[in-house]
Amino acid sequence: MRQLVRRVARRARFNHFALAFFLGASLQAENVILDCVGDGFSGGGEFLTSTSELRMPGYGLFAFRSWNVAGWRIDNATLFLHVAKGTPPSTVEVALVPLPWRESEPPKLEVGKLKFIPHDVSLEPQSWATVQIEPALIEELASGKAHGLVLRFKGKEFLLHSRESAQYAPKMYVLGGRR
Repeated sequence: MRQLVRRVARRARFNHFALAFFLGASLQAENVILDCVGDGFSGGGEFLTSTSELRMPGYGLFAFRSWNVAGWRIDNATLFLHVAKGTPPSTVEVALVPLPWRESEPPKLEVGKLKFIPHDVSLEPQSWATVQIEPALIEELASGKAHGLVLRFKGKEFLLHSRESAQYAPKMYVLGGRR
C-alpha cells in the first residue's frame, strides 16, 4: 500500500510540475504591433512606392519593423490593411521578399519564382481588412532571412491605404514570446 501511495504521489507531483510549466509558458506570451516601414504596389511591372494608396488587383509589398520579435516563437500574426475604396477579395496569396529593400529602392522581384501561400481575408468594421499570416513567415522576417511580404490580390479593383496615410497605415499584430 505504501508503495502505491508513493507512486501516486510521484505522478501527482510530476503532473503538477508539468501543468505549472505549461501554464507558466502560456502566461509569458507577449504581443506587439509591428509598424510598416515600407510599402508599395505593382500591377505586374516595377513596384511603385511613396504613394498614399496601393492600387489592386496586383501585388502589394510590405516591410515591417521586426527587430522586437527577433528570437521569438510566433504563435499568431494578423496583418491589418485599411481599405480606401472598394472591397478586397476573400483570399490573398502571401510570399516572402527574399532580398533587402527600402521604400526609396524597391526590390526587383521575379514574382514567378516566389512561393505564394493562400490566406483568407476578413472584412472588419471601419473598412479594415485582416489577414491571418502563417507564423512561420513572420519568424522568417524576425530572423532576417526574409525582408518583407508580397501580397497578390486578384479580382476587382480596390484601393488600400499605404503607410503614408498615417492613421490608416498597415500594421501587423503579433502574439508570441521568447524561445
